[in-house]
Parts: sequence; C-alpha cells; structure tokens
Amino acid sequence: MSTTTTVLDENYWCGNNKINGNFGTNTVSSEDSIVGDFDTIPLIDVAGIFNPDISERKKVAAQLYDACTRVGFFYIENHGISQDLVNAVFDCGKEFFALSFDEKMEIYINNMPNYRGYTPLGGSGSSGPDGQGNANEAFDWGHDAKLNDDPNDEFIDTHMRGDNPWPRQLPHFEAVLSGYYRTLRAFARILARNVALSLDLDESYFEPVLTHPGCSALVAHYPPQKSGSRIFG
Repeated sequence: MSTTTTVLDENYWCGNNKINGNFGTNTVSSEDSIVGDFDTIPLIDVAGIFNPDISERKKVAAQLYDACTRVGFFYIENHGISQDLVNAVFDCGKEFFALSFDEKMEIYINNMPNYRGYTPLGGSGSSGPDGQGNANEAFDWGHDAKLNDDPNDEFIDTHMRGDNPWPRQLPHFEAVLSGYYRTLRAFARILARNVALSLDLDESYFEPVLTHPGCSALVAHYPPQKSGSRIFG
C-alpha cells in the first residue's frame, strides 16, 4: 500500500505553463492525499506492441491500462531503442557541458523565442532559501520543421515552435540528438496506438493529433554538490 500526500504552500517556478499569461512564480496552498494499492512502479515489457498478432498487442495494452489507472506511471523494457544511440546522446551531452561557459551561453535559452537552448547552473527552478536555482545545467531541444513527416508542412500554431539552436562547436551534435528524438517519436506513436487499444479504441485513434508533437527533450548535467548543502533541482 502506498500513500502519497502533496502539500504546497510556497512560491514555485512554472517553466512550462503560463500563469496569468506570463512565465513566472505563483503561490499555491493545497493538500491532497491519494491512497494507491501499489508498492513498486510497474515495469512493462512492451515488446508485444511490435507484434503483428493483435492478441499479443492486447496483452501489453492490458498492462498499460492497469498501470495508468492504478498507479499513474510505469517503466518500460524491450522498447527497441538502441543502447548505442542512448550512449551517443550521453557522449554528446558530456561534450557540450565541457564547453566553456561563454560558448554554451551563445545559445542561452532566454534569448531564444521558443524556450530551447542552454540553461546555466542555477538558471531555472524554484528559488531556495538563499535564492539559488536548480543545481544543474541543461540543454533543451524539441520538434522542428526538419523533423516533420512532410518537410513542407507548416505549423498551424507557432507558439513554442521553431528551429533548435545547436552549438556551432559540435557539428555532429544536431544529427545525434535529432536522430534520438526521431527514434523516440516513432516509438511514442506506436505506444500511443497501444494506449488506444487499451481503451477499446481503434489503434489509429490518436494518430491525427500526433503529427507535430509539442514535446521537448533535455540533457542535463548535475555537478557534485557539497555534503549537506540545501540544493534545489
């Protein structure tokens, strides 16, 4: 049995949703307790979603339905995403964060119109007791026109859309991270078909609204912190 209690009574930074039309802080005070019947996060073998036999796909769909309605989240395995590709993304992240501060700030996220690029150490997140931000630095990127199924497609809603800023010092960076995003997007679309199946819908039900995803991706670096220090993020 697991009990989750959420208490919020403080200012917090909202980086992804607008509050009163602006990015910034808001004060929320609430308490909610949810009792669940789980002790561990479900681990789902999703290999069956690639099987041409619908009975095998339905077996995975039943597990997805259970995890989503009973727990709310889950781990997956046997997703088919190459570990070599994952390792390449980590290697690119290490190369990027090893650049000088000035080089990384060439693509500072706050100078970009679509909230993509580099966030420096302490540059995001809730303010701590001493005013510090999150103890990490990060690079955000997302779907852009180059990743469209049809290169001639135009975004209907241009909010938070546009080209990704890439570090000029790492010419291979774009190809690796865009390839990773494209691979994850392809998998997510297959998984969405299985979610539809779990709801007794046609497997293609969600496809019309998944053409230009608004999701973003992020690589982050958490430098070592002093023992006992009060650090956010």
